[in-house]
Amino acid sequence: MLYNKEDINFEAWDNFVLEKGGTIFSTTTYLQACAENWMVFWEKDKSFGMALPFTEKLGVKTLYQPFFSRYQEFLGNQPDLNAMLNVLKSKFHRSLMSLRMANYDQGLKAFVYQEIDFKNRKLSTNAKRQIKKFTQLDYELTAAVPNKELSNLIKKELGEKLAVFSGKERFIFERLILGLQTKKQIKSIAIKESGNLVGGVFYMEFGNRLIYLKGACAKVVKQNGGMYFLLHSLIEKAENTNKIFDFGGSRVDAVRTFNRKLGGIDKKYIALHWDNSPIWFKLAQRIRAWIKK
Repeated sequence: MLYNKEDINFEAWDNFVLEKGGTIFSTTTYLQACAENWMVFWEKDKSFGMALPFTEKLGVKTLYQPFFSRYQEFLGNQPDLNAMLNVLKSKFHRSLMSLRMANYDQGLKAFVYQEIDFKNRKLSTNAKRQIKKFTQLDYELTAAVPNKELSNLIKKELGEKLAVFSGKERFIFERLILGLQTKKQIKSIAIKESGNLVGGVFYMEFGNRLIYLKGACAKVVKQNGGMYFLLHSLIEKAENTNKIFDFGGSRVDAVRTFNRKLGGIDKKYIALHWDNSPIWFKLAQRIRAWIKK
């Protein structure tokens, strides 16, 4: 059954996500912070569920991926994909959503993210060199840093490089950090030099998975291998606590290359896209895209 967010017990849903091995992207904390709107599909017997983030413009509902997430997921018993698509298409005109599935139709478009296979992990020569360079310098690694201070550093560094991180994404990022903080699901590792914060990363812990969220270093620290060392430290933490390490989502080739240098292997997820919106809406979307060029 489809339920609006106002009609579900948040704690019960989050417990269901945890019990079924879902990721933090399906939790109410994440959805409340990052999704423009959302609802869930949840069988009456609680054997299957799925979080459904969506937007609604001029009466047209579109499933989509909120900031910082890469896919939605089937929780519990795996349904027939075509049957589930029929349910979703009856409620949503369009979909720009992606889906994590154990098995998928080879005919569907696939994307990749990276995880660590600890048994077969291999660092690239460059990654080893960068990590060694960092350890030979006088930096301090710490986990005791205020979230606000690290958040400001990341927004400053990424805002100078990424236009999207200087817009509404900044505010969503802040809201997410605050939401995860209340559930003790956000943690950090930071770099200090002479007592000053010069780099750090946020990561999320939920169930058996540790997911990298965002991070940044001052220019010189980055050149000295700061980001390599931070991610390497997170990977070792995941291994020592028997958790899956997940690099988070990015379709940028340079990010994928960086992740693979640290031993990441590709994991596939599928594009679940359709567009049954009215012709006038499709035309409006094309005009909007043209104006943005």
